[in-house]
Amino acid sequence: MEILKNSDYIENDLTKVYPETGWKQIDRDVKLTISRFEKASDTIEFKAVTNMLRDILEKISNEVYEVDKHQPITFVGNVSNSDIKRKLEGYFKYNYKGKSNDEYLNFAISTVNLVNKLVHSSSQTMLNLRMGIEATLMLIRIINLTNSMEEQKLSSITILEK
Repeated sequence: MEILKNSDYIENDLTKVYPETGWKQIDRDVKLTISRFEKASDTIEFKAVTNMLRDILEKISNEVYEVDKHQPITFVGNVSNSDIKRKLEGYFKYNYKGKSNDEYLNFAISTVNLVNKLVHSSSQTMLNLRMGIEATLMLIRIINLTNSMEEQKLSSITILEK
């Protein structure tokens, strides 16, 4: 059995696999973060990329989180502006209600937990950093899919009402 080289199974140009959000500032920041990651070679640069990822996640959570709709799974009360994990938990909990959506909810929450752990890790390695970027891109994909599903639900309700 032949073992594949990294370039054979990992897309090395992350900008090619980036799912744009339509939020211009976030899209710009993601591309800038990917570019900075590709040039990173020491701990200081790794931490800078991690901080950029954390900033992106905070912006994303602020875009999707609605206080009156999205109650987090692990918290009751007011969620602070910088509490990315709880905001995203609340967003996904609201959008993936019911037993039939448990797997989707678990996948989304697991992705949030992984990203949260990676961007708050005290020791950044190239693997942690790459995994953090990949997990962030996956989270963006899940949010894009969730938003498009919500839009489809709204348009199907409108069609049924007509």
